[in-house]
Amino acid sequence: MPVTYAFVGAVLEVRASGTYPPGEVERVFGAAIADPIRPAIRALLYDARESAVIASRSTHDVQEAVDFFRRLGPHIGRRLALLATTDAVYGVMRMIAGWAAAADIDAAVFRDRSEALAWATI
Repeated sequence: MPVTYAFVGAVLEVRASGTYPPGEVERVFGAAIADPIRPAIRALLYDARESAVIASRSTHDVQEAVDFFRRLGPHIGRRLALLATTDAVYGVMRMIAGWAAAADIDAAVFRDRSEALAWATI
């Protein structure tokens, strides 16, 4: 599956890999929130290190993603850790973090999963 989720304590970790439509990410978030074994989620970790499509998303797609994260706030808290390794994906994630801050979401971009998870669990 190109987009999957797991719970790491109180953090919802969503991993995107390969190619997938933008709507797939939203569908997986919805499935995670509806999961009957879902813990109380305090933060989100979005891992796009293996995504083949993030760097090619349009500005409109990126803005819609930020709006989607904002709407998730009541379910996931207001903390969003973004994980990327390539420079192109890192740049897109920085745009998301900037727009997220304007939407009152505490967001940060990381290249290391353990650092991202540690920040998300503060």
